[in-house]
Amino acid sequence: MGHLTASGKLSESRRLAFTRFVRRVLLWFHTLGPAGPGGLLEGMPVDFALWPKDVPDEQEDTEAGRDLPEEGMRVLCANLDLLEAMSNAEIRMATEVLIDTGRHPDQIYILAPDCLEADPDGSPS
Repeated sequence: MGHLTASGKLSESRRLAFTRFVRRVLLWFHTLGPAGPGGLLEGMPVDFALWPKDVPDEQEDTEAGRDLPEEGMRVLCANLDLLEAMSNAEIRMATEVLIDTGRHPDQIYILAPDCLEADPDGSPS
């Protein structure tokens, strides 16, 4: 993909999107275990993965303008019960984590399970 990007056949944003997608799929494979005996990917090495360092950096800061407008956040927060009813508890929980942390979906999935630290007052940070 790097060659396609360098030759102008693939944009940086598509390369980043494809790489992130492949990383999510590989994480999903490892979670579900289809690489085990009799699985769809039997024989795939357990350590085969794309790590955060393998994902290309974005060329420029694209965070500006990605936030939901304030009114959209109010509506979302007021309707979390409806969101859960239309989907499930996990979707609601994931949405609340995104709201509480201020992170975007493409940022939150790369956090390590032990990414929380304790503030001086003992609160998680």
